[in-house]
Amino acid sequence: MHSESNNQYELDVQWLFGEQGHITSGQLTLTSRADQSLQSIKLCLSGVVRIDDSTTLEGAKLVEHLSNYAVLKPGENSQWNSNQAWVITLGEPAYPMRHYSEGISCAYVCMQDGTTVDVAIIKTTAEQGATLFEPIDLSVSTQITPKYKSDTTQVNTSDSGWQLTPYPNHLVLSGAANAYSGLSFTPQGLSAQSAVTNFLAVCAVLYPEDQWYVPNVPLAINVSFDSDDDYLEEQYRIDFDKGYVTVIASAVTGYFYGLITLGQMMRAAVHYGASFPDSGEIEDQPAMQWRGCHLDVARQFYTVDSIERFLCILAWNKLNRFHWHLSDDEAWRIEVQAYPELTQIAAWRGHGRSIPPVLGSGAALSGGFYTQAQVRQIVQFAQQLGIVVVPELDMPGHCFAAIQGVPQLAEPDEPASYRSLQGFPNNCLNPVLAQTYEFVETIIDELAPLFPDNYWHVGADEVPDTAWHASPAVICASGDHVVNPGRHQAHFLRKIQSLLKQRNFITGAWQEGALNDGISAESSYLVAWLDTSAAKQLAARGYNVVVSAGQAYYLDMAMSDAWSEPGLGWAGSVSTQQTYRFDPTDGWDETIVSRCIGVQACIWSEQMTNDQVFDYLVFPRLSAVAETAWTKQENKNWDRFIKNSSAMPRLYKQ
Repeated sequence: MHSESNNQYELDVQWLFGEQGHITSGQLTLTSRADQSLQSIKLCLSGVVRIDDSTTLEGAKLVEHLSNYAVLKPGENSQWNSNQAWVITLGEPAYPMRHYSEGISCAYVCMQDGTTVDVAIIKTTAEQGATLFEPIDLSVSTQITPKYKSDTTQVNTSDSGWQLTPYPNHLVLSGAANAYSGLSFTPQGLSAQSAVTNFLAVCAVLYPEDQWYVPNVPLAINVSFDSDDDYLEEQYRIDFDKGYVTVIASAVTGYFYGLITLGQMMRAAVHYGASFPDSGEIEDQPAMQWRGCHLDVARQFYTVDSIERFLCILAWNKLNRFHWHLSDDEAWRIEVQAYPELTQIAAWRGHGRSIPPVLGSGAALSGGFYTQAQVRQIVQFAQQLGIVVVPELDMPGHCFAAIQGVPQLAEPDEPASYRSLQGFPNNCLNPVLAQTYEFVETIIDELAPLFPDNYWHVGADEVPDTAWHASPAVICASGDHVVNPGRHQAHFLRKIQSLLKQRNFITGAWQEGALNDGISAESSYLVAWLDTSAAKQLAARGYNVVVSAGQAYYLDMAMSDAWSEPGLGWAGSVSTQQTYRFDPTDGWDETIVSRCIGVQACIWSEQMTNDQVFDYLVFPRLSAVAETAWTKQENKNWDRFIKNSSAMPRLYKQ
């Protein structure tokens, strides 16, 4: 949040804590080195904090707001200090603030002629004496203090149980051979050859400095392959015998996971002083079918290179589902040739655009989208790594960006607005308009060939209770003229699930998809996120369930209650240990446990405006979810995990 000191404008932000530990007010002081009078400009603010019509303002007038973007101008009661700095006092924000990163992360001024100038945010602190915590300066990475040894890679792990994450379910090893210089492969058969190729591709992305394939070198580990048709697709075995290793599996993915295990052991021996076994065996297979991670690319855009590196990290953690959150209120991220406006308009944010600089994206044009060629490339790469890509186009809610791009989706005669939880007006596709279904079906038909694994997530979350309350079309369709948003959403979801089923897709949705019997249990799965009891209730109703409880698996949650921690706090603070020790089926009846098909980490990107924050929040908690998904509960060990996970890769910095 720090900028160069030669900025023309600087903003000092101070927050005041109340007795309950929540922010109750704030003071903004804008100073200028420019000749331009502060009384003739507008101050534009963006971040996670929300300033709207419910926010008390002193010294300024709110002239525009959308979600967490707000525009202020001096009002009749504006306050100026002795240096002619503009002082603004804010009442309690519309959305509760618990951590410094939920505040203002971007500011700029707009001149009378429409030009903009960036504002340096020089401080985001709490009032002196109001809190013991100071915010992290994200421009200095060392100020993010590791919570555990696993937050740094400089750890001697010689006693860490062979340095494996997730830990195998059966392991009997002995001896301590000298560190070897690399691996020499002798693959027999197409499956083993493909696994070696895929493994080396991952290593080239994650660890390009290491020598992995070193044939005909005396100190190389000689790796051969054998097959066992009785093994499941992801099952493998590794036999060790004094520098000779045999990987046994029945399919490409099994061989690949065996090589991932071997690769982790190799790196631990070379870089961290861990042992490499002289003899023994590892026999392993996953505890859960669905081992997933969700990534929100709508709030922040990630390049193709970043996505592919992230897929390699998932594979290194033996995760096999990539839930790709491609649309939301803030942006639409995938090319649709039938609707070019979606990427011409809805993929971009900036001052004066249909989507303003929400979530701290700034006045300059920012954003991006994935072409269909890039999507094919990413999906093909994921398949090579044993990962199923599940696209999500969120609907009927969270569609503000889509409606900005395709305005004919809005009902022109709708006289009044409603707002979503995140503060977006009229952000839901109308469930009774013909153009809604034409839009969705056209998109499904165009994009379906890009996702050959035949999963499609429709969202279905957070439709406002007041949605469509003034829509003439919905009122007319409601026989009693009483609008029931839940009933209309369920009608919409049943039609969309039918479209997907006709095209042989399994429909995914967030837990709200089951409301009013919308998504049926047949050919579907639901992701339970809101609380720990929701998954159990859905399983009892016959749904296949993926557990992604916000209280354990939402990786955008702060790791402690401290003001100085980055992250959100609506689900409480979530330490790595809490994530690791969370039991997704605790208290479930034996008759419904089989309905839990797996677990999934969720990475929501409101907070991910900084590479260091991403790595800090996601790792090693992602590996904690991965170990729950792979390793049986009775084989897990926290002390071992927190040592072993130190060597796991990160997205931006190893």
